[in-house]
Amino acid sequence: MTRQPDQSATRSHSRLLLRRFVRPLLYVLGLVPALWAFWLGSRNQLGPDPVRTFEHILGLWAFRFLLASLAITPLRVFLRINLISYRRMLSHASPSPKVTSRNTRHEQTPSVKD
Repeated sequence: MTRQPDQSATRSHSRLLLRRFVRPLLYVLGLVPALWAFWLGSRNQLGPDPVRTFEHILGLWAFRFLLASLAITPLRVFLRINLISYRRMLSHASPSPKVTSRNTRHEQTPSVKD
């Protein structure tokens, strides 16, 4: 009589592999578009308005990461591929330029004295 491997041990082993290899790999892959844009900037290949081009490149990649993270639920529902544990990683790894608008000013409004 052969003994079946314990399913909980198999699940914990796969989660360990996920934490050790796949997650760091996804974070590194998330940095690739930003590093590529920095490389283009260091080579002076971003055109006449490098800041605008840099923001455009990072914005496109942030949009692609957003679409990838939003596509996880339909993949799980329709194709039964469970990638929920990757959703947060995709949103955190996106190279979105987290800057405010250039025209935004945080000025105090004058107080009215009685």
